[in-house]
Amino acid sequence: MKNELQQHKKSDSVKWIVVFILIAILAISMVGLMVKTSTDLFPSDEVEGNNEEMPGVEETPECEHVLEYGICTECNERAIDLISHATKAISADEDCIVNYYDDHLNLIKSETVKGGDNFVGFEGYTEYIALYPSEMNVPNLDNVKDGDILMNGKLWTKDSSYDNSFLDLYPRYVQNYGMFRLNLEIDDFYGVYNDKPIFQFGLDNDFMYSAADGFGFYLKEGDRFNILYGSDGAYHCHGFVTDGIVFNYFTMDNVVNLKYDIDVVNIIVKGYEAGEVA
Repeated sequence: MKNELQQHKKSDSVKWIVVFILIAILAISMVGLMVKTSTDLFPSDEVEGNNEEMPGVEETPECEHVLEYGICTECNERAIDLISHATKAISADEDCIVNYYDDHLNLIKSETVKGGDNFVGFEGYTEYIALYPSEMNVPNLDNVKDGDILMNGKLWTKDSSYDNSFLDLYPRYVQNYGMFRLNLEIDDFYGVYNDKPIFQFGLDNDFMYSAADGFGFYLKEGDRFNILYGSDGAYHCHGFVTDGIVFNYFTMDNVVNLKYDIDVVNIIVKGYEAGEVA
């Protein structure tokens, strides 16, 4: 009986020793985990120093785009990809952003006006060139009306109280001819018509028409036409197309109450010298 009691006590002692060992192992593991977590969250000065010395991924600085004749001298981006053009016609009390550029298409300044305001120009200058895209994407024509203007793949009805506006620069639908008329006199051009290259000399294509007051296109619903280059064969016109942008020359002498009436207007100030105070 006495031996059994001693064996029982010895067994209990062994169990308690094992328990204490396990508790010690668990405590050591917890301390180690806490130290590792603390190190991860709050690295030592030495670790921080090592991290700073490790090479990182440098961010490429954004190009500031210094343009010469529409091409960036740093990254070779084209002006057509950098300039934001108008997307819609606006009412008289809506905002229009006017961007003024130098002859190389570097931005001089931007200002906000109202759609019903008259163009007043850039102080000290009388000659300007309006910029807008030459791309024409024809939408559904079921409800097209005489005088509707095609811009940004949509048809817009011009405010009837405006005799002159920047919206007039875009192709206008002429009901009598069933065509779109672009107010630009060009004879020779090349472009893309429904994914087909078009080289035009003398206006002999079936979908085109030439008149003294502009350049016409018999475009159907769903047609896509982009003039990449165009000029007057006689070289006396006041407008041309290059790289998909229309350059339309005008002066303060030949504009009367020219309304903004679109959300973005881009203007070259002809003869502006770099470095002048805007």
